[in-house]
Amino acid sequence: MRCTHLIVVTEGKARGSGKPVEKIVATDVTWFGIRQGMNAPPEAVECGGTIDVSVVVQTSDGCGCCGSSDAEVVYRCSRCKGTFYPELPGDADELGKFLTKMLAEMPDAEHQKLIEARWDWEQVKQEQLNAFRGEMAKKRKK
Repeated sequence: MRCTHLIVVTEGKARGSGKPVEKIVATDVTWFGIRQGMNAPPEAVECGGTIDVSVVVQTSDGCGCCGSSDAEVVYRCSRCKGTFYPELPGDADELGKFLTKMLAEMPDAEHQKLIEARWDWEQVKQEQLNAFRGEMAKKRKK
């Protein structure tokens, strides 16, 4: 999914070198704002940047071993730095429903790719663990 925020792109100059660079002016206008009656500048275009996702887990006790925790989903566009995406899940409950639906609709071939990727990751971790155990055994013999 690409960012649909509206931005104004102008040409600027890089600091120091003076080379021409693309300067992005975020307009803070989204599809949500337009539906609420906001107006965008006529030269505004869709951003099209990649939306980066972070899941932040907050615990009540600071370590997660006792008490409760909650997940917060944070979005940020790599191009315009926008963070407002109301169409995407925003809390643990919405994220759970979103992932449940995504998994239910996942084709078998994609699921098999996930299985293979996970198995490859497990194999690498096991090799690293075995190498560490071998090093520790050598140190104990000394």
